[in-house]
Amino acid sequence: NMWANANAAAQAYKAAGDTANAEKMQAIADKIQKEVTTELWDKSDNLLKHRWLNDGAFAKYKEINNYYPYSEGLMPTGNEDYNKALRLFEDSNEFPIFPFFTANQADKAALNFPGSNNFSIINAQPLLQVYSAGIRNYDAAKNGYITNEQFKKLLYWVAFAHYQGGDNNYPDQNEFWNEDNNNVGDVNGDGVINNLDKNLDAAQNGGKITYRSWIHHTQLGTTNWTMVEDVAGMVPREDNKIELNPIEIPGWNYFTVNNLRYHDQDVSIVWDKDGSHYGGPAGYSLYVGGKLAFTSDKLAHLIYDPAAGTVEVKDDSSAQVTVGAEAVKNVKAANQVTFNADQRVADLFAKSGTNVDSASKSTTNVAKDADVTGTTYAEKDTNYPAKNAVDGKTVMESFWGTKGSENKTDTLNIKFKDGKQKIDDIRLYFYQSSSSQTISGYAEPANYKLEYQKDDGTWAPIADQVRTPNYAGSNYNRIQFTPVETTTIRVTFTPQAGMAVGVKEIEAYNTGIKADGTSENQTPQVDAYVSSSTSSGAKLVGTVKDDGLPAEGDVTTTWSQVSGPEGGTAKFVDASAASTTVTFNKEGDYVLKLTASDGEKEGSKEITVHGIPSDGTVNVAPQSSASASYTNGYQPKDNAKKVIDGQ
Repeated sequence: NMWANANAAAQAYKAAGDTANAEKMQAIADKIQKEVTTELWDKSDNLLKHRWLNDGAFAKYKEINNYYPYSEGLMPTGNEDYNKALRLFEDSNEFPIFPFFTANQADKAALNFPGSNNFSIINAQPLLQVYSAGIRNYDAAKNGYITNEQFKKLLYWVAFAHYQGGDNNYPDQNEFWNEDNNNVGDVNGDGVINNLDKNLDAAQNGGKITYRSWIHHTQLGTTNWTMVEDVAGMVPREDNKIELNPIEIPGWNYFTVNNLRYHDQDVSIVWDKDGSHYGGPAGYSLYVGGKLAFTSDKLAHLIYDPAAGTVEVKDDSSAQVTVGAEAVKNVKAANQVTFNADQRVADLFAKSGTNVDSASKSTTNVAKDADVTGTTYAEKDTNYPAKNAVDGKTVMESFWGTKGSENKTDTLNIKFKDGKQKIDDIRLYFYQSSSSQTISGYAEPANYKLEYQKDDGTWAPIADQVRTPNYAGSNYNRIQFTPVETTTIRVTFTPQAGMAVGVKEIEAYNTGIKADGTSENQTPQVDAYVSSSTSSGAKLVGTVKDDGLPAEGDVTTTWSQVSGPEGGTAKFVDASAASTTVTFNKEGDYVLKLTASDGEKEGSKEITVHGIPSDGTVNVAPQSSASASYTNGYQPKDNAKKVIDGQ
């Protein structure tokens, strides 16, 4: 939502004291709001609608996405015409509570239900948002458009959909569900059994899921927030006050949200209508730091000021509030909260490219926007230039890549834009191919080496490196070391066999934090398996990773035969390659070993393969490269390698 992003950015800039950018982003948000409320508002129908680009006419057909301006707060409050747009949720033939459809069902019926009518938790999330915003801000309950009872039913349907058969060990939020592949008769009596009958059957007999897709998710759409923010009522704020604004769920006489971390305090919200369930006070209570802050005799919109020890009632509930005698008073404002390295949120931010560790002497990434150069070939691929590695982004598709390189190793030189810097912490973010939706052929390197440039222009290894993890991993890698002062650092990457290296970001900091770990050389990590075995030979796939130590050493790999049938010999096409092909002169079981050495330590992996005597042919294509003059646009650019993968 462009408006929500601009509005949030304005608030963030304001909190940071950047008035100019705050005003700039607020102006953008205001412009978007004006355009939505004028260009997309159909006054004749009191509805937000899409417009056709070709003639500017309002689109007849509606969907749940038409209501995002309500759920995000773009639509002004206190306007009865705007409020009337929510009337469609009163009619289950328009927007039913369940199933969670995208399309307006009355529109679908008018079109005789053409196309897919799948549904999923993706649609339940905006429905929850529209329900809560409608009840709180747009008089939806008062007008009978969206009632508290409807909200309760929606919560139950969400739980039903998530937890199959009531098993709440984990949620199964399939990519999509469907209800119209069940066997039904001629429901409407028109003499034809079709999708219309199946949809009518579902409408008449209540919601159901008769088909769940084969694509499983544990979190396709988020719903936990609604229990915290809507049911328990927690309203996030920037200041040191705590605001509660719950939506009352009919028949719920008790609930609790416990151990909620908020503004550096443990917060619990408890509703116990008559005090009989939890053994505490009757009513609606807030606990901060384990101490009772206040109790209200009813669910109400309340703002608690810890410093003053007062509670303001913001609605017409006439709630009676009692403040706790031992209530905590020192709740921080949002911008006063700091995080330590051992807290989960600090790790989460670090993995996304931001250092929020309060122990850091500086959280400024001095490598951002540096003068960076990569090995010459990489500059030919303008989609993945070296500058991507220092653009301040760790998002997936902004990276420097080595695909196409024939070099044994490739390097990046990072020259800091502000001259000589003292650094003791470097963070590397590696791109990894993981699905058809990512760029294929990329993995973290087998190893990497870090150097800095001395005043005389020569290069020296960065000493006393403590790496987390020890071996290169996808995404976040942290290297702490004895501080150095330099203008330029260099990273040299050795790719895994058959893979390219992609660097999403390189960061450098002066943290002043002593590393907690060892800088001793680690044994190379080795793994291997048999991909295929025929009379043309067995294809062996090996992976070798190393910690880059000793700094002056290189990792070597060797395949060897440990055992085999009497007189049996294994012959490797390239015994020094981690992945290779091997042939046999006699049939039988062979034990083969891949060994990796960094010059000081060795690691190895043994595998067993059933050897078939060679028929005189050896497929060496898997060790080669392939290209094509044309590749179907739906396939990865380097899909030609599929024809030589030995499968």
